[in-house]
Amino acid sequence: MKLVVGLLVLVELSWGITNNADLIWYDRETGEPHNYVAREPTPEGLLQTEKIVVNQKFSILWEVKFAFFDNLEALMIDDCGINEIKPNTFRDLKPLTNLSLTFNHIREIKEGVFNFVQVKNLNFSHNRLAIIGARAFDNMQALETITLDFNELKNWNGDWFFNCSRLATVSLTHNFLEEIPANAFKNFWKDRDTVNIYLSYNKIETVDRDAFAEVGKFGDLFLDWNDLPRVDGHIFGKLTSVEHLNLNGDSLRCLSEEFIGNVLNKTNLVSVQGNPFKCECLKELRNREGRIRARVQLSQEQTVDC
Repeated sequence: MKLVVGLLVLVELSWGITNNADLIWYDRETGEPHNYVAREPTPEGLLQTEKIVVNQKFSILWEVKFAFFDNLEALMIDDCGINEIKPNTFRDLKPLTNLSLTFNHIREIKEGVFNFVQVKNLNFSHNRLAIIGARAFDNMQALETITLDFNELKNWNGDWFFNCSRLATVSLTHNFLEEIPANAFKNFWKDRDTVNIYLSYNKIETVDRDAFAEVGKFGDLFLDWNDLPRVDGHIFGKLTSVEHLNLNGDSLRCLSEEFIGNVLNKTNLVSVQGNPFKCECLKELRNREGRIRARVQLSQEQTVDC
């Protein structure tokens, strides 16, 4: 059987095509790694592998084809020097559990790159992403988790993830988000009862009054280590239910009466460590203990100072 492993790569100033690629593959039975050098005879174990690591540098990813890999579950294209991914790159890719493109130099995800791609977990962390097309993730119906940590994104788009009915977890930490816009999460809770959103370590100062309009149940909602000067009780009061609302390390000096009344009874745990709370606000939280549903997590320094 002839192995067809195709990575079509657009190189500077010319088109370059490699019929085969340098890979690291893992034995399905033992998990032992093996090197495969382009154009070498194909070992049977490579055809049966569940995990492939691409071990080749190229600037523009044009097309990925892995035929005859019926057992492949994880494809890792990490630290390959990629600057750009062309639309339809993954159109012939069989369903995967994990697709990873971390530690590259990708600045934009265009519409047509991942549409209809059947991937359960997509990891795009440690790139230079500044732009994601509004429809870039449409119709990824197998997608459950997407990781976009350590990038350069400034805007969240509520149009992302249309018809991604199984999506349960989005992590977009260590970026430059400044605002959570209206209807930010309108495409969630299709086939999932609970959604987890991680927006830690951004620059969020503003939450639109309709950011949480018509949302479902959150497991984790992490807004920690941002620049929130206050949390509006009416805005956050639109939350249906939150297991853990993390507001650690923001710029909060108090929690409003509206927030205490509208939010703390919809939440099991609220973390507010590392905020410069006023003593009277901390005392009010202590007075409310036992009368609110949420457990409020404070740092020792906050309690000692008051």
